[in-house]
Amino acid sequence: MCEILEREELESFASVDVFQRPLAILESRLNEGQICFVAKHRGLIVSGGWVEFGTARSTGPVGRAFPLAADEVYFHSGFTVPEYRGNGIRPAAQNFQFRWLAQANYRRAVGFIALSNRANLRAYPKSGGRRAGTVGYFEMLGWRWYFCSAKGVLDELDKPNYLCRVR
Repeated sequence: MCEILEREELESFASVDVFQRPLAILESRLNEGQICFVAKHRGLIVSGGWVEFGTARSTGPVGRAFPLAADEVYFHSGFTVPEYRGNGIRPAAQNFQFRWLAQANYRRAVGFIALSNRANLRAYPKSGGRRAGTVGYFEMLGWRWYFCSAKGVLDELDKPNYLCRVR
């Protein structure tokens, strides 16, 4: 069963979150207006993923914020508890997310997946996702060049490529 995480379920969520985020971070996400979609098996949370609105803040290796259009959302921090992987839970959860978001008039979901994350690369096409581009950076001698080659997404991005000094 897939549903939206309730605030009183945060501790249960934190106990299975494979990213081991502190409860305070999970609470701040809800306070910011993010939504967490979860999948449950026999009442236990076995999968989850967050949706952010307004800005896609990639806090992982990319470390960059991407403004979103009013009808776009950002998927992040999706996971399935290891013992439940391989059962199609994540694609089912994503389908639930897509239907819920479509009913709320969002037309596009954006997510960043590391090329090394084979499981996630396989999961998204199963629920209708497609690769739209590449984002990342190169760093050398104290300088970082950010790039974004996404076509047809992240239309609000005014500087897809730029150079900056690393502090």
